[in-house]
Amino acid sequence: MLENASETSEVGMCAEKLIRSSQPETETDEKTCDRTIRLRQKAAGIRWCPRLHLSHAEDGSLPTLTYYWSKLPADTSYNYYFFNITNRDEVMYQNAMPDLVEIGPYSYKEWEFKEGVQWLENDNKIHFQNNKSFAYDQANSCSYCTYKDMVTLPNAAYMSILTLLNQNKALPNIAVLTTIFDLLALLLGEQPMRTVPVAGILYDSYNDPLIDLTTSNLTKMLAPDGKLLGVQLPDIEAMGYFPYYNHTNDETYKIHSGKADVYKTGQIVEWAGNTSLAWWGDEYSASLEGSSDGSFNKANLKKTDKIKMYQSYACRTFRMTYTDQDTVRGIKSYIYKLESFDYDTTIELNRGYRYENTELVDYFPTWPCGANHQYNGSCQNTVDCTLSANWCSSCCNGTHYKDQTVFMPPGVVPLRCLPGQKKRLPFAGFLSPPHFLQSPLEVTSSMRGVAPDPELHEPAKFYINPLTGSTVKAAFRMQLVVPIYNRHNFLLSKRIRNAFLPSFWVDIKVDLKKYAINYIKTVTVIIPDIALGIGIGLLVIGLSCILTTFLCAMRRTRRDAVQKFEVEPVPAISATQPKDDVWT
Repeated sequence: MLENASETSEVGMCAEKLIRSSQPETETDEKTCDRTIRLRQKAAGIRWCPRLHLSHAEDGSLPTLTYYWSKLPADTSYNYYFFNITNRDEVMYQNAMPDLVEIGPYSYKEWEFKEGVQWLENDNKIHFQNNKSFAYDQANSCSYCTYKDMVTLPNAAYMSILTLLNQNKALPNIAVLTTIFDLLALLLGEQPMRTVPVAGILYDSYNDPLIDLTTSNLTKMLAPDGKLLGVQLPDIEAMGYFPYYNHTNDETYKIHSGKADVYKTGQIVEWAGNTSLAWWGDEYSASLEGSSDGSFNKANLKKTDKIKMYQSYACRTFRMTYTDQDTVRGIKSYIYKLESFDYDTTIELNRGYRYENTELVDYFPTWPCGANHQYNGSCQNTVDCTLSANWCSSCCNGTHYKDQTVFMPPGVVPLRCLPGQKKRLPFAGFLSPPHFLQSPLEVTSSMRGVAPDPELHEPAKFYINPLTGSTVKAAFRMQLVVPIYNRHNFLLSKRIRNAFLPSFWVDIKVDLKKYAINYIKTVTVIIPDIALGIGIGLLVIGLSCILTTFLCAMRRTRRDAVQKFEVEPVPAISATQPKDDVWT
């Protein structure tokens, strides 16, 4: 918090000046700020002039804004909702439609701080890691929920085996490998679906026989390079979606401090040592340029500005646009939401996000052309069947493209990495808005138990103060999907129904702490109001002085005229002049 009112006042004046400038902050700005308030700073014992960029003093201390960046002053909660599969055996052996029951929330509090901060390139860049901690919050979880609860979900370990074989189907010994891995799965007791503990699926991890085997000393001895029978084994040390992630860091970041350009404050230069994300298919989807983590955004934000946000959990960037404005605890805020097409890989803009679909499974065979689509293969080379506009042409086989892939419907995007890590996801996983909010009916009707609701399942809603670019409140929601599919040469999946199953969705809520709200309010509301009040007061005083001066001048003029009239002598009348001519 600010230590005294004088410091608060100087913060406001300096920040207000720099924000309202249409030019990036320069040394001239700094000198101007110094010149206008340095004397009062000195009298108040303040050693620094706050900036909208990230900075540090020579002794390593941090200005208020930078301190808030290094240790986010927010109450953050992760609320997980699981989709429990209640008819596992029927799905596996009778080709039944999955029945899902949503349970939750299982709430976790989150804290984070920047670790290993290094100032680079004359303080223009910052290198760091995010250290995150989570604690189960029973008070904000559902009344019947405990972190020891068991849920039945798609088995990521089993599906990793199928993905591994799909990726290596060109190997000459693929038939032998398939038989070996099928027997191995049977011996280890792996199945397409598995009942696991909530805590294990999230942060605590859980034992899995396949992962125990691949990480054993025996496997390391037989496959020192990580390859077994010519196949690269998945790089998984523990099962779970965030295993042992608590009290640890995700990958490294390098960002702009904003010293050279205040409007680039917080924008990512590199993540995990890379300027782009190699797992995406084109520059638009892969580039990190212009993105931030969403907590600090461009100052002096305009309604026409777009915001590009990188989420390491999702391994991708998201784009947000202005939709409305509101007031959050007395602070003016612009409301930003995800672009409506951000999860739509059917459009050309998002071509780089498309899923390869090495399993060649059509999870939604009636989408988008219905059950009676007529296909004439003789003309397929005359039409570009990668364009969604042509999929229902008779020259295109719907979403099936030349036995190379099957395109996915809107509302789902593949998950490429283990959350927060530069490691490829070893199984087919997808992200979507909760309950497939932005997907067609063919998706939601392929299972029972999902009910998309725009109010409850909106993917993102950020309240951003336009003056400082600070996020004062936010909600971010996404759903993890793990498909299971039929594979005729695998014993336990030869009768299974192709199913695009959601495992869980998370509702991430962020609210700034009271002292941070007070700081922003002081900078953006109180100080400008005081300045406006002083300005209006000075204007009124000035106008009053002018009016008073004018009235006094008018009064003096009238008084002089009266006095002149009273003292002016009457001219003498001559004997020969008529009396009536005296006043002529």
